[in-house]
Amino acid sequence: MEWEFDLLKKTIRELLNFDPDNYKEKPFKRRLSSRMRALKVNSYAEYARIIKSDMEELERLKNALTINVTKFFRNREVFKIIQREILPELDEPVDIWSAGCATGEEPYTLAIILLEARKKGRILATDVDEQAIEKAKRGVYNEFSFEETPYFVKTRYFDRDGDNYIINERVREMVEFKVHDLKELSSFHRLFDIILCRNVFIYFSKDFQEELMKEFYMRLKSGGFLILGKVEGMFGQNVKLFRPYNLKERIYRKA
Repeated sequence: MEWEFDLLKKTIRELLNFDPDNYKEKPFKRRLSSRMRALKVNSYAEYARIIKSDMEELERLKNALTINVTKFFRNREVFKIIQREILPELDEPVDIWSAGCATGEEPYTLAIILLEARKKGRILATDVDEQAIEKAKRGVYNEFSFEETPYFVKTRYFDRDGDNYIINERVREMVEFKVHDLKELSSFHRLFDIILCRNVFIYFSKDFQEELMKEFYMRLKSGGFLILGKVEGMFGQNVKLFRPYNLKERIYRKA
């Protein structure tokens, strides 16, 4: 029933500081259904009651709603373009924001290509998931994270520890990690040369996507670059704010 769904959204908003109305309803309901099936719960009202009293289930729901799957050099062509075409245009230090950084593979990849390009830079890496940020700060990864990584990266920028790889200090010191909800984007006053927000927009409503795009425009320096995920793109009034740089890789430039 609709009132039960509204009740659950209200409960989630209060307990997790997570606003369901900013997210697309289908993926949101899909992730709710996954948790409800696991508990054999059939009504939204019953599930709302459970998460009020069961802190472990509340944490599992939070993880389901802020799921993080990423790898080093994911969609490798994007990083080739950044290193070969974009970085040579930018003055040092290069300011980059990895928005929705998950467990840190993307911002550490950016730090690595800055080092490879011998460019000084500062990377801000943010995510709404506190656990993901803590893992990113630890900088410990297994083989799964390296499936798309050039062969030299593990030996040059990581220290081996059994089956795991630990990020080198020279890479780590280039990245600042922060827990941050994109709904509070306007709280930032720093300007960036490059903003990456990949595979995050797909979970947001169109209204919220438009709002975020305007905020990203404000946070970019003149001529700065915005990089989205492969299935994301510009629409509405935002088409006027950015011009395509590489449409195939969803790279846009501030107009």
